[in-house]
Amino acid sequence: MILVSIDTLRADHVGAYGYPKPTTPRIDEFARDAVIFRTCVAPATSTLASHGSIFTSLLPIHHGASTGFRTGIPTRLSATSKPLAEVLKRNGYHTASFNGGVQLDAAYGVDRGFDVYVSAREMKADAALLTGPETRTIAAVNDSLRWIDREERPFFLFVHSYEIHHPYTPDAESLRSFETSYSGSLPNAISAKQLMDMQRGTQPLSPADLAHIVNLYDAELRSADAAFGALIDGLKQRDLYDGSLIVFTSDHGEEFGEHGVTGWHSHALYDEQLLVPLIVKFPAGWRAGEVVDLQVRSIDIAPTLLATLGVEAPPSYRGTDLRPFLSGDEGRDLPAVSQLDWGPKNESWSVRSQGFKLYRGKQALYDLTEDAGETRNVASEHPEQTTLLRRLGVELLRERPIPEPEPANPSDQNLEALRTLGYIE
Repeated sequence: MILVSIDTLRADHVGAYGYPKPTTPRIDEFARDAVIFRTCVAPATSTLASHGSIFTSLLPIHHGASTGFRTGIPTRLSATSKPLAEVLKRNGYHTASFNGGVQLDAAYGVDRGFDVYVSAREMKADAALLTGPETRTIAAVNDSLRWIDREERPFFLFVHSYEIHHPYTPDAESLRSFETSYSGSLPNAISAKQLMDMQRGTQPLSPADLAHIVNLYDAELRSADAAFGALIDGLKQRDLYDGSLIVFTSDHGEEFGEHGVTGWHSHALYDEQLLVPLIVKFPAGWRAGEVVDLQVRSIDIAPTLLATLGVEAPPSYRGTDLRPFLSGDEGRDLPAVSQLDWGPKNESWSVRSQGFKLYRGKQALYDLTEDAGETRNVASEHPEQTTLLRRLGVELLRERPIPEPEPANPSDQNLEALRTLGYIE
């Protein structure tokens, strides 16, 4: 079983989700053998909090892992949680991860259950770090295939890459697929510091500049897509593709000016940061080509995988096995709560259900059917819906105890990477 997460990937920049530019030909090809979940909502807009939820099927406030963006106190995945790798290892699976580190550093406890847990030797923390082979998705893919060649079956492999995460430093060949005529002042490699200056208003952006930044992001996605294709090719060459359960997803998206911020995430809970791809290839092509329009959540990934493998999910899991959605037995959206990584005393959350989103941190209600861009607060026009979603959000956040914080001890190198990327002071 293989789980692939391309960090910071908006669903609406994937061809299989309707994006018109040629960003993801290999992912789109894979999607034809799989089930596409059209509306998948992430539990957070930052890497650690969201992946913690993917692994444990818990909301961030319940799994406890945090980089301490606001509190200054980094914490580990709660010892009471039951990560997917740990569950599979207990059931006889060999487990490995090849990932980008930083927010997925072992210091935060996300390595639990993995026999092998290898983080990239360096994160491309600034555009000054040229994108060499050790910082690209293909490095994780090559490491993964080598591990598969020497490992016994069954196995669980988690592959993760920050390639499309800021800073934006695509190779020239990938960029040419999206841009040939930009004549503005921005370079073809944009650092995190430059992006932070844009947020502060010290580096104004023209429409052409914004389009250039999006092209840089898309070019990096095209490169990551090619690496994903190499992974699929490697599985086919080893006669492992058809019989494997393979999941492609992301932890969160990225904002490109929709709500006043460019090339950033982790600061808000709007859909450009919350809607992520979820594409699941079941063994032997089961239900290949189906599209599920109902809303699902990233917390549903682990229980769905375990149910498919015939492994009992821990009672602590709060997600849902999504397989009944494919037979038509389920006919309603699953309510999705999302949080900012602000620690246990988190008052900035949203709940998305039945065409509306209540954004608690903004005291706003959005009618997603009429206003997909979330530009108009209609709370005063729909007081009953506002009250209903507020109660639902509070209920879901309170349905289990908040664990005692377990301090993490990230290395100085890890903290410096977070600082350079603009996440901590």
